[in-house]
Amino acid sequence: MSAFNGAGQFIISGVGLPVVFGTTISSSVMNQLNTDLAAGLSNCLCKDGQQVPIANIPMGGYKLTGVGQATGLGDVLGWGQAATVANLTDTGTTNLAALNVSGTLNVSGALVNSAVSNPNLIINGDCRVSQYVWPITLNNSTPAGFTADRQKSYWAASGAQTATVTVATDGPASIGLTRSVKYTVGTVASIVSTDYFLHSYIIEAVDIEPLMWGTVNAKPATLSFWVKCSIANANLGLVVDSADNALYWATTYNTGSANTWKQITITIPGPTTGVWASSGVGLAIRWGFNSGSVRSTGTVGSWQATGTPIFDVAGQTGLSSTTGATWQITGIKLEVGSNATPFVPDNFALNFQKCLRYFEAFGDKGGQTIAVGYAISTTQAVFVLPLMTRMRIQPNITFPDVSTAYQVTYQGSNASQPTALAASVAGSSSTTVQIAFTMSGSNNPLFAGGQAVLFGSTGGPSRIYCDAEL
Repeated sequence: MSAFNGAGQFIISGVGLPVVFGTTISSSVMNQLNTDLAAGLSNCLCKDGQQVPIANIPMGGYKLTGVGQATGLGDVLGWGQAATVANLTDTGTTNLAALNVSGTLNVSGALVNSAVSNPNLIINGDCRVSQYVWPITLNNSTPAGFTADRQKSYWAASGAQTATVTVATDGPASIGLTRSVKYTVGTVASIVSTDYFLHSYIIEAVDIEPLMWGTVNAKPATLSFWVKCSIANANLGLVVDSADNALYWATTYNTGSANTWKQITITIPGPTTGVWASSGVGLAIRWGFNSGSVRSTGTVGSWQATGTPIFDVAGQTGLSSTTGATWQITGIKLEVGSNATPFVPDNFALNFQKCLRYFEAFGDKGGQTIAVGYAISTTQAVFVLPLMTRMRIQPNITFPDVSTAYQVTYQGSNASQPTALAASVAGSSSTTVQIAFTMSGSNNPLFAGGQAVLFGSTGGPSRIYCDAEL
C-alpha cells in the first residue's frame, strides 16, 4: 500500500509495484495506486482553504509570514499587530506594542510594553535646560564645569590637556532629540596616573530609593543613552559608583560608525551589599575618556569594592589623547528593571522646574533689575531674592561676573557699584537668598537708612548663581 511514511514522504509500494519494464500492468494494481494517491492528496492542505488540519503542525523553527490582521477568537496574531483577548496567560517574556485584555491577564515572566515608558531617574537627559554660560574650556586650572544642567564635565590633568564643552543643537532628531552635550579635545599631553577625563551625572539619594540597592531586594537598572563620536568603533568605559566610592560597577560600550548617532543600552545588576546613602549623593554615572591608571579598572561586569574613585576601564580607546576628537551625548535614561523603554522627555516647564532644585541663575540679561532691597546704613544695603523652587539645600551663592557689572540704583537715578558683594549665610535658606551690598567709593549722596534700593546691572549680564548641586 502506498502512503505517507510519517516523515513527510509519500512511499509507493505494494504488489506489482514498482512497475517493471516489459511486464503487463495489472488494472487492480493501478486502481489501488490511484486510491492510495487520492488518500495521500486528501491528507494535504490546500491553499484555497478547503481542508483544516486534524493534528498539530510543527513548524520546525520556521515562521508563518504575511498573516492578516487578527479579527476574532482563534485567529493568528502577527508580530506588531494589536488584539483584544478575553484572558491571556503567558509564562515567558512578552513584548507587546498594544494589548487589550477584557478578562484576566496572567504573566509569570516579564511583560514589556514598548508603547509605555518607565519613569526616568535622570533629570534633563535631553540637555534642553542649560542655565550655565557655554562653551567652556577645561584645563588644569579650570578642571570642571557645567553646560547642560545636572551634567558635569571633568578634564582634570596635571599637564597641558584641554577640552571645549558646549551644548550643541544636534541630536538624533528622528526620535525628537535635538540637543546634546559635546566635547572637543584640544591640546593633548602624556597622561599621568591621577589624571581623569569624563562626563558625569550624579543622582540624588532620594531618587534611587526604588532601586533598593544595598538590600536583598535590590533591583536591576537599565541605562540607555545616545552617543556620537568622531572616532569609529571607539570602545569607551562607563562606571557606576556609590556615594562613598566604596563600590563600583564598570563596563565598556562601542560607539559604532564615526559621526553617527547610536543608542547604547546597558543593564546594571542591583547590588545587595554596600552603603547607599539616604540623602545627598545617591549614585554617580561616569562616562570615561581614558583616565590615568589610578582612576581605571580592569574588572568589568561585576560590583567591586574600592576606596578610590574609578572613572574608566583600562585599555579603552584614548579619546582624551586624540586632538580634535569629538564625543556627544543625549537622551540619557536610567530606569528600574532589566528592559529599556523609550526616552520620553518631560515638557520643558517641568524639566526646568526639576533642574531648579539644584541650580538657579539670575541676571543673565543686561540692564535688568534683579532684586528690590533697602538700605541698612548710609553705605550698605540688603536684598532678598526669592528662589523659584525649594532647593535641595541652602545654596552656595556666587557672582561670576566682574564686580563692575553689578550696581544699586537709589534716590531716583543715583547709582553705585559695590566694593563688597556677598550672600548673607544667616539670612539665606533653601527658599530665599539674602545679598549684602556695600557702596563703592565716596558716593554722593549716600544711602538713607531704610530707603528702597534696586539691585541690577550696569548694562551687561550681572549673574547670580545659586548652586545646590551634588
